[in-house]
Amino acid sequence: MKEYIILGESIVISDAEENYRQIVQISNEYVKNSKSKFEVWFDRQGNCATLLKNEDNFIIDIVWQYIVKTVEILNNHQVYMLDENAIGNKYFSKAMDSWIDVINDMEFKLQDIEEERDAAVEYRKMRKESRGKFVGGGFGFTGALKGMVEAGTLNATTGMAHSVVNTFGNMGSSISASANKGQLYRNTKPVLLKALIQTCNNSRWAMIHTLEEEINMKFEYVTVEDAQKARAILKNHADGKIPEEQLKKQLISALKLDKTNEEVYCAIWQAYGDKNHGLSDLSEEMGTKLKDYIQKFIDKKGKEVFNRYCGDLDKEENELRHALQYEAELQKVYEELCIFAGQHDVNVNEIKMAQHSKALLEEIDTEQKTALGKVWDTRQIAQKVLEDDKRFYTFLKGRNLEETGLYEEVEKLPFATTEYRQLLKKKFEKERIYRDPMAFLDNLSQIWTEENMDSFNEIFSWIDEDGNIKNVGEYLKKIIELSETEVPLLLWNMDEGMKPKSGVLLTNFYLRVYKKGMFSLEQKAILLEDIAGLEYFEKGRFDIRKLNGENEYFKYDKTNFKAPELRQIGRFLYRILFMIQNIDDSKRRQFSKIKKGSLLCTCGTYRLSGEKVCPTCRTMYLEDGSTVEAMVCPVCRKYIMKGKKFCSQCGSNLEIFDPEILENTSKYCPECGRKISTEDKFCTGCGRKLKE
Repeated sequence: MKEYIILGESIVISDAEENYRQIVQISNEYVKNSKSKFEVWFDRQGNCATLLKNEDNFIIDIVWQYIVKTVEILNNHQVYMLDENAIGNKYFSKAMDSWIDVINDMEFKLQDIEEERDAAVEYRKMRKESRGKFVGGGFGFTGALKGMVEAGTLNATTGMAHSVVNTFGNMGSSISASANKGQLYRNTKPVLLKALIQTCNNSRWAMIHTLEEEINMKFEYVTVEDAQKARAILKNHADGKIPEEQLKKQLISALKLDKTNEEVYCAIWQAYGDKNHGLSDLSEEMGTKLKDYIQKFIDKKGKEVFNRYCGDLDKEENELRHALQYEAELQKVYEELCIFAGQHDVNVNEIKMAQHSKALLEEIDTEQKTALGKVWDTRQIAQKVLEDDKRFYTFLKGRNLEETGLYEEVEKLPFATTEYRQLLKKKFEKERIYRDPMAFLDNLSQIWTEENMDSFNEIFSWIDEDGNIKNVGEYLKKIIELSETEVPLLLWNMDEGMKPKSGVLLTNFYLRVYKKGMFSLEQKAILLEDIAGLEYFEKGRFDIRKLNGENEYFKYDKTNFKAPELRQIGRFLYRILFMIQNIDDSKRRQFSKIKKGSLLCTCGTYRLSGEKVCPTCRTMYLEDGSTVEAMVCPVCRKYIMKGKKFCSQCGSNLEIFDPEILENTSKYCPECGRKISTEDKFCTGCGRKLKE
């Protein structure tokens, strides 16, 4: 016997009720397993003939589990004189009536299709009368099963009147007439499944009757009359006919009348909550689904409150972006649901939309407190850190970070936060490295790692040590008209194929978005200097914020990436873009020489390892590492040491030339500023075509 205190009243579960509940629980599990077995078994049969051949063994196995369990319970009560065959013959002989009726009808219809109706009728009659005996491996079915309980009892699990009589009647008759055997086979399945469930119900009641007869075990059920009284109380409550002062008493009465009625538990909880969890405990004991009802109820309430304040926010793909506009409303949602949870004795964290609102609020707060990849203590600090960072980059714009004393000047800037000053030294050193074109590949790899981009390895390509983008560099040059000084640095291949027919290309000067069709080419090119930000918005759209306030955007049409992944791609692209932006313009023009073996001249020009003379300042590098000034031979156009009387390349006598001619055999390139020969048609530094 178990006692539960609900609304101050004692609710008792008798031993007889407990016995019944245990049998119901056992049977429910058997029903669940039997239905699963049926689905597999039926599909394996494939046709009527095979099914009819194997159905006996299948249904006997289903009933047999009930018989085995019954014998086990008898043994636990020191009853050993009855085995499975005896129990089966005595108490379970009619358990399969519903199933046999369907099988008989199936056989009859099958024979009818085969134009053997007369033989089928006789066979059906014989089967009905005999129900053959199974001995040895199974049990026999003989005799009749007497009534188990008084009329007027209720099966609490199914709501059907308690009886082991075949309540389906001639179930098989509901199988629609079939023109062929295949249709007959398919039509039989749902009817046979119903017969299987009835067989399980019959077997459960056979278990109960066996235990009543053999060991005098008591079982208590809900009568039809009591169940009807409980339902009447609920209806009157729903119709508003019960006064408030009488409601608690009446609901408790309904619970005592029918502890298996889930609606009674729901009504009590909705009206009074469940402070001591006695109601929930009793519901679980009786197998009702109060817990599921509560979850559905509170989740419905959560959605109602959320939609009232935040509309369609939960339908937005980039929810966090939109949530920033709804912070005050989200706070109201959470506060209202906290009050509701307290009133209904539930944990607010069990309400899904309360959890969702709280998570969004936490994300918003974290987002607002994040600056420079770090979460600060307050939003105010984060905002001021960003202002300090802007001050830092404004000051460095156009400056050479190798300048003597530059860091000391940076330290004197009027930064608003001590937090940023603590980062300043490290920030300056990192920026110095980022602005070195020779370190571009290493810096790119570092950012790739920091942004956890390995999962996108197949769709991104970047410049290698030879100054090329893997195997697609030449293809890109065919479909995109690059300027003379442009060097492709990073490619997002949106096609994910060998030939990137659409994608986003970062060069040393532009962000290029292109899409090549069969007969067309769409592309846009945005100067890096004009870009203030780049991020994923929603629905495949990436926004490009420009300094002039005019925004651009491009779209990713495929669906293989979700919003968080696309936001990640956006962050990575902008970090690389920002790094390129801050590289000195004159150095960016030399990206074609960014590879291993490149050397930096004292004038700031990069020269290849094979170049002995700087094309900009004419510094000649000798084998011992020393330098001298060079000049151009007016005859062979080769660089030679300045002051030589004879050209070391062609042997020409240089003394015959006017000194002014020797001095002015070069001029400056209007594009990159390098010195070039007067007879050169193209700049030796940047490749620009020169005017005649």
